[in-house]
Amino acid sequence: MSYVSLQTTLCFYLLQVPVDAPGYAPEALAETSGVRLAYKAFKAWEKANKVERKAPGVSRNNDQMFFVAYAQANCFNRNPNEAFSQAARGILQENLKVNMAVSQVPEFRDVFNCPSNTNMVAKKSCTMY
Repeated sequence: MSYVSLQTTLCFYLLQVPVDAPGYAPEALAETSGVRLAYKAFKAWEKANKVERKAPGVSRNNDQMFFVAYAQANCFNRNPNEAFSQAARGILQENLKVNMAVSQVPEFRDVFNCPSNTNMVAKKSCTMY
């Protein structure tokens, strides 16, 4: 299953931990699909109700804030030993998981106007929903 071209190693200081890309592919597909379905539900809610006003003091629009909220929900502050331990067990770091998921979501590219030659736009994309 070719989901996304993943880096094959995570670097922790001078150590490299292999990432099981084929093993992560189903989880990555689920993550990406979940983000897309949640965004579509958000847009359906907006259509059925009214678009909410922007939060005061926030420079982002509601569509951008949807993706910011998703990223923040996956934000962790870990010490390097714990991060290494998780990587060694095949658990992908949250920042990589989030960035890989949103790079597969066309709506993310649109609301943030991502140029096609950036890391936030997947070179190969796979969408289910």
